[in-house]
Amino acid sequence: YLKDPYRWKDISDSNAQVKNPHWIYPGDVIYVPGIGAVSSDGNTVVQANKSTDAAATPVDGNAKKTDSATVTSDTAKTKPASQTPVPTVEDALKTLVDKRFFRSNFLCRVALLWDIPDAKGLILPGNAEVLPNQEKNSPAPYDNIDVKGVGANSYKTGDTVDIWHSKHYLRFNGKIVSLVQRVGRAHVCRNDDSVITLTIDDAWDAISAKDRITPFTVFTDKHVDSFVNADISLTGTVVEHVESSELVYPYHTLIIDKGKNDDVRLGDIFTVHSVAKNGKASPDAEATAAVVNVGDNSSTVAIIAQTSPAVKPAKQSGANAFMPFKDNVASGITVAAKDKVVLFKRMVLH
Repeated sequence: YLKDPYRWKDISDSNAQVKNPHWIYPGDVIYVPGIGAVSSDGNTVVQANKSTDAAATPVDGNAKKTDSATVTSDTAKTKPASQTPVPTVEDALKTLVDKRFFRSNFLCRVALLWDIPDAKGLILPGNAEVLPNQEKNSPAPYDNIDVKGVGANSYKTGDTVDIWHSKHYLRFNGKIVSLVQRVGRAHVCRNDDSVITLTIDDAWDAISAKDRITPFTVFTDKHVDSFVNADISLTGTVVEHVESSELVYPYHTLIIDKGKNDDVRLGDIFTVHSVAKNGKASPDAEATAAVVNVGDNSSTVAIIAQTSPAVKPAKQSGANAFMPFKDNVASGITVAAKDKVVLFKRMVLH
């Protein structure tokens, strides 16, 4: 579809529901940037256009199934953009309730900013790292990997650990931080002093040499009880795209410059507004996002609905407007740095 095999990462980044890009099965529906949702048998399910891209991949990561056994690009026609209803904020909220957006298997994979130095002064999680695998470039579940480093021998046989990958470094609030993400989970099967051997239990992304390990963190499913109006006024800025794709779609994640110290909470709802060259934010929201991870000074938000085809990184948000960050938000529609996000509502979770 993209006529370039080396652009597979663009497709992978646009399909957060695919745990491992090496394993795609018959019947899976994959979102192809610029084309739309395509079933693994090659048939186009939804043609892409500015108002239907978000609908191609529902929040639960599974494309809507049809009653017909064979769906082709000739029979699956979409309405012109002018006739396709644009999702409203209310639609987005209802989707959150219906699809149980805050599932543990999603929350544990959310990327975040890491600012704590390790024993050597590197801004990375943990102090032990994965050694090069002599058999596989990208180990899969049930494969063994070796780990070595400061503190490695503190783990005991049977301990469960999280495996982290550092995407890249960036400057945030005047200091260097690392954008990190859990890519897998494993348990210790052998400990030989300074080197321990892990058996991989889950691999959500490629596991590679120099990835880090930390003690296992437990995540539980969250369910939405209700929505309440924001009790504070908060405007933020999007500082980074997690995925490399610039297309906005459900599950696309962004980093914003507000966190616990600003009273941001898990489940807060923000609207994203683009900022013009004159510095003014658009009064119309281009996307709706929910906070899926909260740090002290930054948070990660996930797009839950797209209301316009253009959103940019670094956006600002305000408490009574339904956006969560301050500068701009990068998204699949086109989110640019210094766009605005405004806090609109809060979710009561249990």
